Amino acid sequence: MSDEMHVGEVQGEACEEVLPGICDLFAGQVPEKEQEGFRLYALDPGSVLLVARADTGVVGVLAGSYPVSIDFAGLVARVDSLLVHRERRRRGIANL
Repeated sequence: MSDEMHVGEVQGEACEEVLPGICDLFAGQVPEKEQEGFRLYALDPGSVLLVARADTGVVGVLAGSYPVSIDFAGLVARVDSLLVHRERRRRGIANL
């Protein structure tokens, strides 16, 4: 695999472009319910869908949000899903 990786936020209709690559992270076996979940993340202004890509395609995805925390009296970051291609794990993808 190529070592050149880039991470970017995916919003709105752009989710349809990367969804097949996200499904590949699940070995292509993502139920329609989870696919719809990724679509909703891309459309929700309170959520973030970060996609890591390399020359070979999608190599990672993070779905998260910024809910208000009563305990911290402000916004907190919450990670709902984090997937990294098996061959990319422990190679610094989180540092991008």
